[in-house]
Amino acid sequence: SSDPECDTTTSDQVTTPQHDSSSCVDSVIDLPLGVSAAVAATNAMAMQAMQQRLEKRKQVSREKQAALNAFVDKKDVQIESTKSSEISSTSPQLPRKLSSIYKKVVGGRQKVNISSDVLSPQLYLEKILAERNYPYERIVSLDSGYHAKPTVHQKASYGVAVVQAVRQNDEDRLAQFVEIGISRNPCNAFGESLIHMICRRGQYKLLKCFVDNGACLQVSDDFGRTPMHDACWTVEPAFECVELLLKADIGLLNVVDCRGSTPLSYVRQNSWQLWNDFF
Repeated sequence: SSDPECDTTTSDQVTTPQHDSSSCVDSVIDLPLGVSAAVAATNAMAMQAMQQRLEKRKQVSREKQAALNAFVDKKDVQIESTKSSEISSTSPQLPRKLSSIYKKVVGGRQKVNISSDVLSPQLYLEKILAERNYPYERIVSLDSGYHAKPTVHQKASYGVAVVQAVRQNDEDRLAQFVEIGISRNPCNAFGESLIHMICRRGQYKLLKCFVDNGACLQVSDDFGRTPMHDACWTVEPAFECVELLLKADIGLLNVVDCRGSTPLSYVRQNSWQLWNDFF
């Protein structure tokens, strides 16, 4: 039809451009490959940078920790030195004269250097017995006849007055108590007798007073300690008391207490040589 209104092919109509299908396919495929390569390269660089930052942080952390440890160690040394100086400055220092008086009155003893080749009295005694072919067998006090339950008379005789007589080393007063009729082996409920106390104090005359009046020296307390244990426990060796005990029963040296300690185990180390000379 020649009617312009019916003509669909007017000059104002927009026509769709025609493209080659092969070129379209090539452009669609090439673009993602390039992007992927760029992204992969960027990611690799980012990972490398991140690893470098992590290594740097770890190095800084190690350096900080080392510095902190050194600081703490230095502070600890300073604190310890401060404490030592404070203790040394606050500790009372006695003059030499007062120090000697203190050791004499209070009972402190100066340190005695013991030679390493000095045997203990126990080992020295066992050595002598072995050289002379004498047997040495230990006796458990609590499992033997050395230990017995205190009687009523023994506990009643262990009073304040008789204990005070021993502490005051009053031989005459103690003899009066014995004549009155107290037990020759006064002891407390734990079996610790006046004989133990006398031997521990090295009071030979008081010990002889009891022995002359029939006291028994073959006794022990509830810990298994015999009078010989206490005679070896003196500050200074009391060999007179030891000889008196050995004359009554030489087997007292073989008796062990509840801890398995012999009497000679109680000897102070600074008296070892004196005891060895005694044996």
